[in-house]
Amino acid sequence: MIDTSFVFTGSAILKYNFSENATVYAGVSKGRRPPVLHFNLSGEEEVIPPEKIMSYEAGFKTIIRRRLWFDAAGFYQNFNGFRATAWVPDLSTGQANQLIADNNKSTSYGVESSLKAALLKGVELFGNFAWIHARFDKADSADVRSSFSGNTFRLTPEYSFTAGMNLKLKITKQVELFAIPAYSWKSHFWFNDLNSSGIDQDAYGILNATAGIDLTQAGVSLSASATNILDDRFLISGGHAGSRFGIPTFVPGAPRMVGMKLTWRF
Repeated sequence: MIDTSFVFTGSAILKYNFSENATVYAGVSKGRRPPVLHFNLSGEEEVIPPEKIMSYEAGFKTIIRRRLWFDAAGFYQNFNGFRATAWVPDLSTGQANQLIADNNKSTSYGVESSLKAALLKGVELFGNFAWIHARFDKADSADVRSSFSGNTFRLTPEYSFTAGMNLKLKITKQVELFAIPAYSWKSHFWFNDLNSSGIDQDAYGILNATAGIDLTQAGVSLSASATNILDDRFLISGGHAGSRFGIPTFVPGAPRMVGMKLTWRF
């Protein structure tokens, strides 16, 4: 027997242009993740209820004298039936059981902004910033605390930013040098919704850069790039199936890498 359901989802946005260079907007949307048939480790089936979200956003965009581009937005999201999973150690067996919570109420809100400024001819600054507060509520939809209550969403740093420069220098009408250094930073974040101690990543930053030469008339570009120039060590994932046996596995981020690229446009 196949269960069916009928729901409405969608979004609505209002926008007002103060001028051709300034805009404000606001929007609301409703989303739904359908039920899922899940089989636990004992082979028993269970139906995970639907996940619902109401999302609200408002923002502002402007351009000032074609030298400054700025936008900022704030958002608020309310989840009902938020699905969260984690492996919980079983001291009696030395392994772990999969914990699934499907009745969580969760709230996420924050602000995001970006800026680009043309300081001089051939010199641009750019950057973006984000602050996100994403937490499971202290009680679920049945007003009961769960193992996830008050925890932070996985892979969600509270603060993050990127800052960089776009530099260009014309040597002749046909030859141009360019360089794009950029630095990205993230605050501490967790790798699972249970916020398990040791399965997280401290704050870290990565410095990347690209530089090269453009032969505009010939359509040829030669560039060199380097990522993680400072060779920082960090993780991009943790936990995984190894958590079932009390030995979580981790995926390290890429070390310093250097490369070159030759492009011919014809």
